[in-house]
Amino acid sequence: MHIGKIRNIIKPAVACIALAVFAAPGTVVSAAALEREGAPLDVVADWKFQQAHSTGSIDGGDLVIKDMSGNGNDLHMQTYGKNDYKLSDYVNWSSNSMNGDGGGSLKLNGDSDLAHKKDHPEQRDPKGADFITASGAPINKEQFANGYTMEFVYYLPDDFNAGTDSWMGLAARQSTNSNMDEHEMGSMSLSISNCKETQFKAANKDNESTMNTDDPNNGVTSWGVTMDHGGIWYHIAVVSDGTNVVTYTNGAKAFRNINKNGNGLYADPTDGRFRIGSSYYNDTFDTSQYNKDDFDKFLRGNLQEVRFSRGALAQGNWIVPNPTEYLKDYGTNDRFVLDNPSVHTMAFLPDTQNAIRWVPTVMDRAIDQFDSEDSSLNLTNIVSLGDVVDNWDSDAQWQASSKAFGRMQKVGVPFLEQPGNHDYNGGRHGYGVPSLRKADNYLKHFGPDSDFGKYQKEHGFAYSPDGLSSYHLVDNGSYKYLVMNIDMGAVVSNSSSASNDDMRWFEQVLKDHPNNPTVVVSHDIFKCSDSRPNEISLDDDSGYNGEAGDDEGAGSKIWNIVKRYNQVFMMYSGHNHGSGQMTLTNDAGNPVLGLLSDYQFAYNGGNAFFQYVGMDEANNKITMRTYSPYSASLPAAERSFFDVNSLTGVGNTYDGSFDFAKRFAGYEHSSGYDAQQSVISLVRGIGALNGQTPASEVRQLYTALAALPDNVKAQFGDPSDSGSLAGRLAAAYNAAFPKPEQPDTKPGAGNQTGSQGGHQGGQSGSQQGQKGDGHGKGQTNAGPEAMASTGADVAPIVVIAMMTILLAGVLVLVKRKHHLSH
Repeated sequence: MHIGKIRNIIKPAVACIALAVFAAPGTVVSAAALEREGAPLDVVADWKFQQAHSTGSIDGGDLVIKDMSGNGNDLHMQTYGKNDYKLSDYVNWSSNSMNGDGGGSLKLNGDSDLAHKKDHPEQRDPKGADFITASGAPINKEQFANGYTMEFVYYLPDDFNAGTDSWMGLAARQSTNSNMDEHEMGSMSLSISNCKETQFKAANKDNESTMNTDDPNNGVTSWGVTMDHGGIWYHIAVVSDGTNVVTYTNGAKAFRNINKNGNGLYADPTDGRFRIGSSYYNDTFDTSQYNKDDFDKFLRGNLQEVRFSRGALAQGNWIVPNPTEYLKDYGTNDRFVLDNPSVHTMAFLPDTQNAIRWVPTVMDRAIDQFDSEDSSLNLTNIVSLGDVVDNWDSDAQWQASSKAFGRMQKVGVPFLEQPGNHDYNGGRHGYGVPSLRKADNYLKHFGPDSDFGKYQKEHGFAYSPDGLSSYHLVDNGSYKYLVMNIDMGAVVSNSSSASNDDMRWFEQVLKDHPNNPTVVVSHDIFKCSDSRPNEISLDDDSGYNGEAGDDEGAGSKIWNIVKRYNQVFMMYSGHNHGSGQMTLTNDAGNPVLGLLSDYQFAYNGGNAFFQYVGMDEANNKITMRTYSPYSASLPAAERSFFDVNSLTGVGNTYDGSFDFAKRFAGYEHSSGYDAQQSVISLVRGIGALNGQTPASEVRQLYTALAALPDNVKAQFGDPSDSGSLAGRLAAAYNAAFPKPEQPDTKPGAGNQTGSQGGHQGGQSGSQQGQKGDGHGKGQTNAGPEAMASTGADVAPIVVIAMMTILLAGVLVLVKRKHHLSH
């Protein structure tokens, strides 16, 4: 998903947000490295937006939020529009609060009248209010030369709308001569983006717009991680130590921060007032006239408290010292394991652009861990969902992605790569207009003629005419699947264009593979709700299309082809920032599972979360789990609260019924079909065990398990673990074949003991590294455990061996008698 530097060129309709700051109390032990040291508490202004800490009235238009620091920096309400409305319809007291404080909060729900803002400004009549410091307030001259901590306890509205609420302002500072980048917003601005990130900009105390990062493409902005869901309280902190500026959202440290020249804030001697609850934007860029006429939009949501302090406060001195205590449903550090050995997984890697650009070490470490785990997860293939890099013309980002994905390509399973909108030349015209569609750097590093592409072709991948789409066939469980991508540029270009060979190629591949279960992926298929990123639908937004009259969105275009091909049972995409699932019905009346996954604006640019889709043939269901190999690699001392192994919460997991045999009847089988059927039968058989299961059936399962290869057998678990499949079978076996009486130790009883207990003694000996001697030494009746560990059906072998010995003895006697008679 594209986020532009200048807000008025950002497409506001794109709004879904990846899960960023939901968390369950106590799920993870916070890292000791959390900022504990900081400046002493030196509060400049503390505004509690509660009726008990105010004077005046809302409907009177004279409400004042008192400065509880005692420094005389009260906030005064200022109203907008024709004042022919009741203010309390747009601003009112609420009992809602983050911490259950009985004082509540102030709800802001102004009408910014955006309909008239651009075309008929003379008719514009906004209704609502914001708050501003008085002209003589001491804070107006404050430069925060030694740093600052700005805190906001804010409730994002449940009905957040990316189109109308994007860039609404939490706070700003007035100025008539600001040199801040985008000085049309004042000398300081903290606003909320279309993707629900906080965006902080400021001129430093010397009125220099030199605050910057090491990344030349970032400008002078500190971006917070996303405020995922609407209807949730957030603690937002902007912290400067005099050089660096870092943003925190519910304790989650941003990964895109200012680390140069962030020394203080410019205090315009003409007008250095602070404003809370609105954004201004001077479209004429004449900041000398910066005033209420530049009003852009009201903040919507609730404010409980806003506090400005000198210095970089330690987290323990924040208004909310540990915001994660108030959050829920983030994740766990449980190890990710398969539900049962019949499950084979496909891994999907959401947009990597921010991880590659900002925290490439996260991807490197994730791949190390990924490589060590793939065999234990029955992984068959990996699929990238596009947006490889953030800036298409950044050689450093392409080099980093080429290194990372070159390693991913060689972990031992096929890796399908594809471009997203960030990977095409020069923005939307690089992919939306057929005659201009180019992705030179992507093709250089990942196209069919690159080293990456040559390796792909050597390993069974086939490319589209323009080299931006590809497919391959892969065995997964019982079936041979077709996994293919159609590149976003081909989709959003007018599909009737003569230059659009890839769309025709896409449909021809589907025609040529009617008997292969098919997964279709593209960068943009699904969109999500602005405030509920788990609620998804086909992306019908045509704003990315490059030709006039092409009004069909990318998701709709793909679905209108896919629905005609019954073998397609799943579609996957990234691009829009959320995670959710939906079910569509194709022309044959069969379900098609749709999944969206994009965490790029979450903690650490997504923290290398993969989504593992499991084909659980034994239980006839498809599952999805969101898992970070990066987090799994971290020792406890290096983890933050947000470094969880697995994301939980709505949208981050999926379990759905799916009858593989029925849906894929007549489809091409995998090369491991027979072995998979054996595993399925075993899993189902063990699952059905109960006290009434005949001993003969138990023995059959027991023998079948013993016959499996060791690596497959290991997936059934430890026989001594009663919760594992092998453990359940062990318990059933021991119940069906009880432990015999203690062997008779009298002389001459060895044969009886050996025949009665030898096979169990032998099993126990094998399991414990000892050899059974036929006299029950070390005997523990651990038959199934021995089966699982030795890979041999000891009981039948021992019985047969004993019978063979007895028969041999008889034959010797007969032969000797025959010899003597002659």
